[in-house]
Amino acid sequence: MAIQISDIESTIDTIVNSEFGQRHNVVVKLSEIKEIPISHFSELQSALASGNAVMRQFPLSTCGSTLSIIASPSEKRIIDIMSMSTFVVPIIGIICAFIFSWWFLLFIIYPLISIAIGKRIYLKVLFDRATNSEKAFCFLFCGRLITLELPGVGIISRQDL
Repeated sequence: MAIQISDIESTIDTIVNSEFGQRHNVVVKLSEIKEIPISHFSELQSALASGNAVMRQFPLSTCGSTLSIIASPSEKRIIDIMSMSTFVVPIIGIICAFIFSWWFLLFIIYPLISIAIGKRIYLKVLFDRATNSEKAFCFLFCGRLITLELPGVGIISRQDL
């Protein structure tokens, strides 16, 4: 896992140092984010672990380009297989329903199950990377993919984009 996080952090460094990162004011240190009153990432990790701070997904939709940056190869593979099977399994179910039995029509509900599982994997990857890497947290916060709720402060999100 440490090798994967270092790979992810090097990709984030490349993005931050690019024209895109400078144009959108993407930073890699928690102390550089003016909206968050916590300056050390270890303090934020302990606040998240104790439940004093809450991290949430900001938009309700998933972002595939961000997932390709922060996910490990195995997580990307699982998401790709699930997204492909979302379209293939119902078609196979309809074909098998005509050939074998109408019970295969139950495969039509597979996309609902697949989307729910894919969303859980996406959220797991998102929050795992944000809690284990300061650079990943800052990248996701600056990209407006996560928000932070602190007691006495409220919900904090990136203001300028």
